[in-house]
Amino acid sequence: MSLILIRSLIKCLVDTLIAIELSDNSMINEDVAVELLEQISAELQTLSLSDKDTIISEIANLSPEYPREIRAFIQNLPETLGIAEV
Repeated sequence: MSLILIRSLIKCLVDTLIAIELSDNSMINEDVAVELLEQISAELQTLSLSDKDTIISEIANLSPEYPREIRAFIQNLPETLGIAEV
């Protein structure tokens, strides 16, 4: 898989997670938002350590491209998704 494709897919994932995080209950029901996050997290946790490292690295690379007020959320995504080594 090309690096451009990987980066693009991870950016789509980050953008989706930001949209879920920033939405209020009138946009996305809180229970649905939690379920979406859990499903995404469960799927990513099945990946190899190498693939998880790629996602973590790309999230870190993408973070500066976003407004300052949401960078902390983005930087915490690997832990939130359960793919970071703790």
